[in-house]
Amino acid sequence: MTDWEMKVHNFMCLNKFVKKGEIVFTGSSLCELFPISEMLQNVEPRIRVYNRGIGGDNTFGMIDRLPDILKSKPRKIFLMAGINDAPEQVERLADLIEGRYAMVNFIAVNPVEGSGFRRPESAHMQDLMHYGSP
Repeated sequence: MTDWEMKVHNFMCLNKFVKKGEIVFTGSSLCELFPISEMLQNVEPRIRVYNRGIGGDNTFGMIDRLPDILKSKPRKIFLMAGINDAPEQVERLADLIEGRYAMVNFIAVNPVEGSGFRRPESAHMQDLMHYGSP
């Protein structure tokens, strides 16, 4: 079993204990390594946040995992998507959360020399922002 498969399996088991109406983060390593629990430990009233980020994940993996996450009926979902894959898959994620109250924030990647990451084309960002709009 790969590290990714083990984490998916563990999260599927843990998702059974997620409290309805809470906050869920999911995405790749940028999400997995984000220290959200530490940042919120002194916030009152207590905020329960579940981090379901997996390093190396891509939108195909998130598409497979999202239905299990949605069973808990989270009030907020933070998706960190598009870093490890083709931008077109973001539309499939949008289909999965359609009909739920969601605020989508597009945070374009700032290119770092030698990283291989590049900013998405402005036209593509505009298409995504209007995806599903009447």
